[in-house]
Amino acid sequence: MDRLERKINAVKRRMHELGPMRPGSLSRQTHRAGGKGAAYYQASYTFRRRSFTDYVRAEDYRRVKEETENFRRFKELCDELVELSIAWSKSKNVPRGAGRGKAG
Repeated sequence: MDRLERKINAVKRRMHELGPMRPGSLSRQTHRAGGKGAAYYQASYTFRRRSFTDYVRAEDYRRVKEETENFRRFKELCDELVELSIAWSKSKNVPRGAGRGKAG
C-alpha cells in the first residue's frame, strides 16, 4: 500500500468516527414579548437548495452545536478525500516511460 492509499484510508477512518451530524449554524435569538426578552436558539441550514430554520431548546444547544461541528468536519474530510483520490488516480495513470527522458 502506497503513501496516498494510507492517507486515503486514514481520512475514511476519521469520517467513520464522526458522530451524528447536521448542516448549518446556530444563532442566539431574543424575542420580546410583554417587555421581557426571552432568549432561544435557531439552527439555520440549506438542504437540497431549500432553506430551513429549526428552533433549538437551550438544553439541546450543546448537542446541536456538536452535530453542526461534525458536519463541518465531515465536509473538510470530503474535500481532503477527493483531493487525495485525484492524486492517487493521477499517480496510477502515468504513461509508461513518462519522466524517464524517453521521447514519445
